[in-house]
Amino acid sequence: MATDGHDNKGIGMDIAMLGQTAMLNVTDALNTDQTFSKYEDVLLTESEYGDIDTELVSVAELMRSSLNAPDSWPATAASLYHLNVPGSQLRARLALLSGMAFGASIRHRIAAAAASELIHNASLVHDDLCDGDAQRRGQATVWKRYNPNVALCSGDMMLTAAFRAALVSDSSSHQLALLQLLTDRTSQVIGGQSIEVAKPRVPTETSFVNTAKFFTEYQKKVRLTDYLQATLAKTAPLIASAT
Repeated sequence: MATDGHDNKGIGMDIAMLGQTAMLNVTDALNTDQTFSKYEDVLLTESEYGDIDTELVSVAELMRSSLNAPDSWPATAASLYHLNVPGSQLRARLALLSGMAFGASIRHRIAAAAASELIHNASLVHDDLCDGDAQRRGQATVWKRYNPNVALCSGDMMLTAAFRAALVSDSSSHQLALLQLLTDRTSQVIGGQSIEVAKPRVPTETSFVNTAKFFTEYQKKVRLTDYLQATLAKTAPLIASAT
């Protein structure tokens, strides 16, 4: 798979997902007594409305705090290691901009942006593990830096953190709508990815087992039709739901 910043096949899917996320902002925000004081220090006030760079700082902080586990745990440490180099943050930027366009509260914008980025990053960690890629964003991939088992746990942790981040949205109705959207879209992305990795893998002459004996690299033989089917499964439902 391509590295972050060049994963063009996912851009249409992410734009569609974030476009529908923005549509949740058309409804008026409701007051709620449910608070998340644990996250208050990473959220901005409405007086800072519209500053993308400032909001991205809050998005990154919410992503990290949503891991909700001790830093000393291997999965947490691996997740923080991966998140320390954020990449283009395209999905977060789209979520923030679309939220602004629809008049969403800053709380909802940041929750949606953080949730989208966490799902994306979880998929990258799992992608690297499936593909045997050793580098991402200029550093060793999580499975290479730690091991494949920790990488699997790290991806799972970031996936669950996305749903925790969604709960920081500004009202119970928005929280529920965002959770439903994330649940639907995440299952579709996973299903599409399963199509891609389900095809037989044939060892090449340069196949090897790494020194930790955790991972054997294979050259995948993927037909164009298989690739298109996997891409369609991950992209089409999102585009259709946003139109």
